Amino acid sequence: MVASLQARGVDSVGRQHQKRPADFRRGQWLGYQDPLRSWSKPARPAWLDEATSQQVPDRVPWRARRGRVSRQGFRTSILLVLTTLLMPTTFAKEEIAEL
Repeated sequence: MVASLQARGVDSVGRQHQKRPADFRRGQWLGYQDPLRSWSKPARPAWLDEATSQQVPDRVPWRARRGRVSRQGFRTSILLVLTTLLMPTTFAKEEIAEL
C-alpha cells in the first residue's frame, strides 16, 4: 500500500504494526534517534494480480521516530511512527513524532 501511494506522489505517516520488529541497530542514520530504513518487497499476496505486483519496487525507504503519547489517567505509551517523508531538513523528527 505504501509503494502504491509513493507511485502516485503521496507520502504517508503511520504507526508501525506491533508484530513487525523494530531493529534500531542497523541501517543509515539521518541524525540522533532518526534512522532511515527500508522494507523489502514481500511475496505476492493472493489478492494482488501479477502485473500490479511487478510494478511494486523491491525496496521502500522510510524513517522511524519514537513518540510518547501521554493522557491523564492513562499510562504513557511509546509508539513507533513510520513515514516516507525522508528529508530531515524539511521534516524535523520532532514534528513527525507529534503526528
